[in-house]
Amino acid sequence: MRRGRSSEAVSEYAAGARGRWRRRGVVLLVVLAVGVALSFVSSRVRIVRGSLKLRWLEEQCANFTLPEETIVYEQRREGAARLLGQTQYVSVGSFPNPERPIACRTAPCWDQLEGFAHNSFRFPKAPAPVMFLHLLRTKSGVERIVAIVPQEGGWSPPLSLAISTHVPNQDREQQTVGGGFEYSIGRQLTTLTDGRPVAFHAGQVDANDPSRFSMRFEGGGGKSGWVDGRLLEDGNVKLELRVKE
Repeated sequence: MRRGRSSEAVSEYAAGARGRWRRRGVVLLVVLAVGVALSFVSSRVRIVRGSLKLRWLEEQCANFTLPEETIVYEQRREGAARLLGQTQYVSVGSFPNPERPIACRTAPCWDQLEGFAHNSFRFPKAPAPVMFLHLLRTKSGVERIVAIVPQEGGWSPPLSLAISTHVPNQDREQQTVGGGFEYSIGRQLTTLTDGRPVAFHAGQVDANDPSRFSMRFEGGGGKSGWVDGRLLEDGNVKLELRVKE
């Protein structure tokens, strides 16, 4: 009888142990499932938040507009010194020449978009000079957010223009850096003005053709005109100098 009761007790204990392990296993599986679900949800939330931020930055850059009378690029010494006293302007060139200061307007939304979409934050991060920023659209529907950035060492003119383009409404993983450099404009300006300082006004998109824009300039010797830009069907941007007669 004792052996029978002992066997029954052992069996009951073993059955109870197996039940406890099953319950622990179920709890562990539930915890793992919840963890995986939370990780997935967190990942999706980050993706959605990133997408919303990207769209917001694109909208800010696409609609960036300044009044036409605003000077966005200034080589004339007194004007440049005055503009550099304002927070919206920065000095142009990797090694600015204090004897020949050059001031250019900034567009904070472009810095943020460039860094967020293309992972190209500068270290240390500093505002980039931007002469023009807006969305351009061709007749066939090709769209690019276009930024015109002056490139100059500060000691050796002529001015060259960097063209940066961003394709709107794409995921970050699909984004590529587009654009190029335009050197001939600076050489033409130097010849036109005999190397004298120039100033550019804020560029304006053509009201009748959203693929085109123009930036008015004033140069030494009373020379003036425009730099005309046009978005091509292949997504590139073409710049041309137009002199006022």
